[in-house]
Amino acid sequence: MRLLPDTTDVTGVRARVGPGAGNGVTASGESRIFCCALFFLIFLVPVQALEPPAKSYRFIWLVPKDVTAEEHTVKQINRSVEIVQRWFLKQTGETFRINPVEVVMGDENRDWYTNTGKDGKWNTIHNAIKEVFRKNGTFWGDKQHEYRYVVYISADGPGGANGVPRFVGLPQEDVDGVTSKQWDTRWAGGLAHEIGHTLRLGHEGDDENDVMRMGYLNLKTTYLSKQNITKMLEATTNKGWLISRVRKGSSTEWPSPGSKKDSL
Repeated sequence: MRLLPDTTDVTGVRARVGPGAGNGVTASGESRIFCCALFFLIFLVPVQALEPPAKSYRFIWLVPKDVTAEEHTVKQINRSVEIVQRWFLKQTGETFRINPVEVVMGDENRDWYTNTGKDGKWNTIHNAIKEVFRKNGTFWGDKQHEYRYVVYISADGPGGANGVPRFVGLPQEDVDGVTSKQWDTRWAGGLAHEIGHTLRLGHEGDDENDVMRMGYLNLKTTYLSKQNITKMLEATTNKGWLISRVRKGSSTEWPSPGSKKDSL
């Protein structure tokens, strides 16, 4: 998703400030012109946002037209994402690439997402995912996604995950949850559970404390069973999606540039 258009005509600017830009211009005059142009390029021209790297997870908060986006909510979603990323690394030795949360303003009011469609209780996240896909140039059923999507939507309904394309939909209760006192236990646990589905994990095993069973109620006390760890690491659909280290102090985590194992 490109957030800002690239409107800079760099070639044109250089033509006007380079040597021979005008007859009779002194060296000091050229210097002043160059400095002014440099100031314009650095401070006044919008910088084009970079595309997220391929095979990374994009975290999106879809905000309906009649809902106000709060900066604190964005911060808390990012915090939840970071601790879940590190939780998977601690549990399995591998984890997923993350990007800072993107706020997308929805095209409809919140009730529309809940009440429109033929999917009943799943209307909310299905409508949200379809809108996010459309705005990112992909579509429902596309098996060649460059990203896996985790979409928070400020509208009522249940949450869930889907296999192909791999996505997570999290409704109003999860948006509220990331700003609650249980943000790093119950609601981070729920996020870990749903991301587990995108990593090829189901509701398997007899251990109710596994995060893929009921352990999601508290991320601080739950874990992945050996069965689920093996399945996650051996799944062919996860090939190229996992990294073995994260950068400290950054909300966007990248593989180490010197590690062949971590490279795409």
